[in-house]
Amino acid sequence: MEQTFYNVVGGVISTNCQCEEYQDSDFYCEGDCWEWSVEDFAIMFNGWLKINDTEEFAIYGTKMGWRNSSGHTGRLTTFEELMENLKINGDFILRWEFNGDGNTMKISRSSHDEYGTSFELRVWNEGDDE
Repeated sequence: MEQTFYNVVGGVISTNCQCEEYQDSDFYCEGDCWEWSVEDFAIMFNGWLKINDTEEFAIYGTKMGWRNSSGHTGRLTTFEELMENLKINGDFILRWEFNGDGNTMKISRSSHDEYGTSFELRVWNEGDDE
């Protein structure tokens, strides 16, 4: 059955869901709250890939960190890569939004050092800067 998304759908992923930072700087989260919110995001992300008929994407970010930096990733291909690039080593909240037009997936991140950090997922085009 073909799925069609018409409305804006969004969600929140927060480190308030039992996350810990270990001495070796590994960041780990567990618990139903974390798993369910990440799973919801993964479902919408996979829908975005399908609608855009792609398996490759990049993340473009603005106002990142306390220095308000901007930048983008190179070519990414998995949900795990997406999450690794969005997480930071500390407490944070990710708010994601998927627009029913199929083209737009936006994420904002808030943390101790940032407020209003925004990310946009874009389809990777051959020749984009790696």
